[in-house]
Amino acid sequence: MKLINITILIAIFFTINQIQPINAQITRGASPGEIYISTDWYLDNYGQVHYAIFHSTDNGENITLKYENIENPPTGEMQVGKVIGDVTPGALYNYGNNELWVSFDYGESWEYREDFIDYIRYWGGV
Repeated sequence: MKLINITILIAIFFTINQIQPINAQITRGASPGEIYISTDWYLDNYGQVHYAIFHSTDNGENITLKYENIENPPTGEMQVGKVIGDVTPGALYNYGNNELWVSFDYGESWEYREDFIDYIRYWGGV
């Protein structure tokens, strides 16, 4: 019975994902059970997509909103993209809109670091 329920849930997820693609990413933090989730969150009444970064210290049992922005943020404001955790407690990196941003306080505040033009890969924990 469990296998049937899991199969049905997976089929529903893939069907919904085909209708409205989900752009979510999960990365782990420095502590056991710590995760960060970056995702498109909701569509407002003006047709703007809102993106968010969430944080959990218990593998997703409880989730806290850390940062939110619209799809095309004003100049100087960070756009949520790919989030990478680090082995340093509280360190988190975000690269989106061809920019790299860093937070050292678990995503509470963000500091701009650099622009990049070409495809660049970043790794955390090194």
